[in-house]
Amino acid sequence: MAIPKFFEFFVPVLRALNDHSPLKVGPLFEILAEELHLTPADMAEMLPSGRQQTYKNRIHWSLQYLKNAGLIASVARGTYEINRQGP
Repeated sequence: MAIPKFFEFFVPVLRALNDHSPLKVGPLFEILAEELHLTPADMAEMLPSGRQQTYKNRIHWSLQYLKNAGLIASVARGTYEINRQGP
């Protein structure tokens, strides 16, 4: 399976945060990898720079876009929750 694009993580991220809010990014990575049936090879794939796993990078971008849209909030460093008040 190909690793989803960052925007394809939007709904799974929101679903995970809805079920487990607030949630640190470490457990979020695990939840999403399991939900999306990422293989060990998928999770081992690195960015061209070799500094970060591709799926984690895409989840971070997804979190940033959702935060900028006002759909989620960062309640502590590396911890997110659904913004129940809306944008």
